[in-house]
Amino acid sequence: MVRGLVMMVHDSAASSLVCWEEWTAAVLLTGYTCAHAVDETSAVDDALRWGTYHSGHYFGIRSRTSPFHVSAGLLWSTSQEPKLRHECLESDRLEQYGWLEHDGRTFGSQAIRDQHNNLLLDTTFLKPPTSPTTFATRSWAARVAVTPLRTDAALPDTASLFFYLDLGCEDDSLTHACRRDTQQVQLTFSPSIVNDLTLHLLYDEAPDEVLPTTPVVVMDGMLPSFHSAFQAKFQAAFPHISPEFEPLGQAALSNLIGGIGYFYGRYACWSSLAEARVPAEFITQFPTHANPPSLLLAVEKLLPHLSQSAVLHRWWPQLRKWFAWYQRTQAGEEPHTFRAILAKVALAVGDTVEARTFSELSQAYLDTMNRLHWDPATSLYYDYGLHSDDGLFEDHLERLQFVRRVGYVSFFPLFLQILPLNSPKLAPLGTLVANELLSLHGLMSLSPRDLYFERPNAPGDAPYWRGPIWMNINYLALVSFQHYATHASDKSVREQYQSLYDTLRDRVVAAISHEYKATGYLYEQYNPHTGRGQRCHPFSGWTALVVNILAETY
Repeated sequence: MVRGLVMMVHDSAASSLVCWEEWTAAVLLTGYTCAHAVDETSAVDDALRWGTYHSGHYFGIRSRTSPFHVSAGLLWSTSQEPKLRHECLESDRLEQYGWLEHDGRTFGSQAIRDQHNNLLLDTTFLKPPTSPTTFATRSWAARVAVTPLRTDAALPDTASLFFYLDLGCEDDSLTHACRRDTQQVQLTFSPSIVNDLTLHLLYDEAPDEVLPTTPVVVMDGMLPSFHSAFQAKFQAAFPHISPEFEPLGQAALSNLIGGIGYFYGRYACWSSLAEARVPAEFITQFPTHANPPSLLLAVEKLLPHLSQSAVLHRWWPQLRKWFAWYQRTQAGEEPHTFRAILAKVALAVGDTVEARTFSELSQAYLDTMNRLHWDPATSLYYDYGLHSDDGLFEDHLERLQFVRRVGYVSFFPLFLQILPLNSPKLAPLGTLVANELLSLHGLMSLSPRDLYFERPNAPGDAPYWRGPIWMNINYLALVSFQHYATHASDKSVREQYQSLYDTLRDRVVAAISHEYKATGYLYEQYNPHTGRGQRCHPFSGWTALVVNILAETY
């Protein structure tokens, strides 16, 4: 028996539950306009007001509003495994889940394969069209369809599905009441706080084909056109991806877009939900600890499209402040031990004085990097500091020295295209990266010849960057290899890097594709010996760069 869909409107004090026995159901939210509240609470683009922004959940929807928001989502449970599934957990060990199609605005389609309970849950999110060219901004529809995952396996005696709507009832500043007796939500609110919470939950016990006015039938009529539009847009954006790899590319892109959340405030854990996902020792933030400014890579990539845009002029003062903060908090004992790439931005916004300053800084950083980190004896870059050199977990007398670990760090100046096109370092670095890091499945994070290769970071702390293949760095390497294969001054260097590029691309694509076909997931990292995916999955952040790699769009 399938208990069907149990609609749950959540309040800290009360819930409204309606139940019917049917495998498929839908929920439709619509809204109305009231008293300028949009300007006070919503994000800039009203077309993005609703979306699958409740990330980290198997199927979560959220309003892109602050400080108050509404969220909705799916939970399910069965008699043979009495636990609710809701938040994405690796411990659930689901056969597969993730978006197969998602356009980031109006449509998403997902398959959840729960092999423990022999259930296939197909979830769909869409915004109904209001004209041939526009879509609703205050309405959305969600559908959950359940079928047996395998016809030759037994179904659970009872399966229960819950679709909840969380109105933030626990927030005392949001005045409303959640009633049980009317099978709907009764809202009372101040127009200055909430403006679009007229909620219509459309229930029907009939199958889809009986009542053509149900939201499910409306969705059935829309889904083919949404699917066709997604396919056409993907193929137009990535025309060089072969049909063999299209399912991988579409899933990678869709999971990246469908996994976008909406947050505001400081870059820190700011709620109980966020804190629950972060180990306690990492919650406290320190201003002296900063990640590399990788955002600048994205800014650099966007420059050709933003050079005449007012957006770039708005960004420029903030980028300068950010750079100044890095200069102040991340400075080393030596001057010019931090790289700047803001000269291009300064030129794009017409700030010629700053452009000249940043260009001079960039050259100074390059000179300092070569002076401090280049070892002519081995033709490699190394970190430099107080480190031991034997891989043993015991106290040592420390001394300043090169940290002669041959890994990603040794090739960062190459991967980030810092080296000039006529640099004599290009040829030896190309040879060494092939000899030391290139495996059958991609570039390893540490040379197998190294004492630290696959050694624990510390007792009980499994190796992380000590051998596994990371696709973010492999992507940077591919971009770099293509760059030098095209533009290096020396013909032999161009040929060397073209060969490196072709070999690495084939191996990376093969590793990711093989694992996706075998498991249905993208992974945080890949095993240097077998190419098997490992650690966090689905991991649709930088591993989704496989789309660019497949399309050769860098």
